[in-house]
Amino acid sequence: MLFKHRPLLEELREKGRHATAEIISLQTEGGGNSMRANWAPDDDLTTTWTDCQMDLRVFPPGESPFEATVHTRLHTFKWKGDKVPVWYDPDNRHRVVVDYEEDAATMTRAVNDAELSLHRNDLRPGLVWTPVGHDVLPLAAIAKPGKGRLKHTGKLAALLTGPAQTALAYLRDNASELMPHVSADWLARNDVHLDQPYGSAPAELDTESVAGAGLAVVVAIASLMAAQSPGRGTVVTGALTPGGELAPVPHVAEKILAADRVQARRIIVPDGNRPHWQDHPTTKVLKTKVVFVGSIGEALRATV
Repeated sequence: MLFKHRPLLEELREKGRHATAEIISLQTEGGGNSMRANWAPDDDLTTTWTDCQMDLRVFPPGESPFEATVHTRLHTFKWKGDKVPVWYDPDNRHRVVVDYEEDAATMTRAVNDAELSLHRNDLRPGLVWTPVGHDVLPLAAIAKPGKGRLKHTGKLAALLTGPAQTALAYLRDNASELMPHVSADWLARNDVHLDQPYGSAPAELDTESVAGAGLAVVVAIASLMAAQSPGRGTVVTGALTPGGELAPVPHVAEKILAADRVQARRIIVPDGNRPHWQDHPTTKVLKTKVVFVGSIGEALRATV
């Protein structure tokens, strides 16, 4: 049965139309799991599946609803009345297929967003939130006895290795001036471990998409050193030059709007991005306060 399902899904993704369908009835026909389940992360829903027959009521955009019966594979639990994404042939409405991959991705994102929301007000030192694409992700700096080395866990922190080295170099040169209450040999006595403590990194995350998170790394490490949280509801964005200077970020409007979507109180943004934002149509209705800073030092004074 299911070896025919994948070709139909690929065909209708290319030539058909997308819609949402409501489950009228559902009958389970079997299931299984992949060997990947032994090492896949907990949020990977695609390692197990259920084969079933569904009666659906399809709601095509701008057209009359119609009913269809499909055999499909699902990676999430479904009940009567639940919604699923489908593709259908507009010339033959008997040809309908459930997009089980889109359904799994939607559920994974919902679970991830719920976990991130649960921890949005975590105020521990060393934790900062930064916009990456359409998401606002947490980045945590943790101190362990050592010799000032940089370590990391997870995809987000791994992609930030370059900016993190720049951040460490900047703080070695400037911490005594910016944070005189912090021991001068703090970085010489501690290793810094970077991690994304909550949620999962988006699959499409790459070096380019995290280019604007360099300032967040500086704030995270400085916050850890000063034993002071950056503040409730604070989001930080800003790029670093190889010489340790603050630089504008690409797609600043996308980052500011991402902060506003998660109801951040404020977002720290490089002053170089001011011209890219001041004429944006949403500036007057934004609930998140945009705080422009002209330097790394100014950003640290605003957060730690």
